[in-house]
Amino acid sequence: MIEFNVNCEVSGNATLCDLKYDESQPAEIKMCFHFPDEDIEWIISRQLLKDVLESGSSGEGECLFYLEEDKIKAVFISPEGKGIAYFDKAMIKYFVEEMYNLIPSGSDVYDMSDETLQNWLDSFA
Repeated sequence: MIEFNVNCEVSGNATLCDLKYDESQPAEIKMCFHFPDEDIEWIISRQLLKDVLESGSSGEGECLFYLEEDKIKAVFISPEGKGIAYFDKAMIKYFVEEMYNLIPSGSDVYDMSDETLQNWLDSFA
C-alpha cells in the first residue's frame, strides 16, 4: 500500500487529501478529501494521473485532470455539484512513480473468472 497525505487547494483553502494505492486493486486510486463537516472519497483510474503528466490532460465525464504549470488541476463533477482541487505537480509525479514501481504498466489488470465477474456485476443490482 502506498499512502500519501497531501495538502491541496480547494476553493482557495488548504485541504488535506489522502491518496491511496493498494496493489490488491492495481488499476485504481482512492482520493479522500477531508473537509470540516465531511470526507469525500473518489475512486479513479491510476492511468488518469499518468496521462495528465504525459499529455497535459486526461479524463472525461466526472473526473478531469489538467496540467497547469507546476500544478495539477482536478475537476470532479457529481449530481451534488462540482469541485476543483489543485495539487502540486511534483508530488503527483512522485506518487505516480511509486505506484508504477510497485505495479508496472500492464500488470494492473484484473484476472476474473466468469463466476467472479458475475458476482461483481450482481453487486450493482
